[in-house]
Amino acid sequence: MPRQKWTHTTKFAAIASSSIDAGDNKLGSEFNNGNLKKTVCSCQLTWTCAAGATAYEVFELYFLYSVDDGTTYEDGGDSVDPFKSPVHRFIDDGGTAAQIQAVVGLEIHPFPFKPLLKSELGADATLVVLDLWHYQKTSP
Repeated sequence: MPRQKWTHTTKFAAIASSSIDAGDNKLGSEFNNGNLKKTVCSCQLTWTCAAGATAYEVFELYFLYSVDDGTTYEDGGDSVDPFKSPVHRFIDDGGTAAQIQAVVGLEIHPFPFKPLLKSELGADATLVVLDLWHYQKTSP
């Protein structure tokens, strides 16, 4: 059976925020996968909590899709909680040092979408950056 190869593409800076308050959301930039039709992505989240975070509290990651080519998106935003399951949870270690966590192999659909980070942390997070890379299968 032939091996599948994957081509790595350019990094997409989905969210870059100086801070996300405890319990708040941050809506990212649109990624127009309606044109690219990529199937898999990887995400890396970087953040710091100065104090007050408890170990095992989480950031939830959602992908809010538009099935009409970017006119209307699923519910969710900076002040609106999404009404769906997250695609991933990044778990805080309770410390004050910068944290970097990655998730590989998230399925994405052939529609425009916006990433949404929902903070379930008990403390404010600073220097929050979510980067996204998309991949495409290629022939060996």
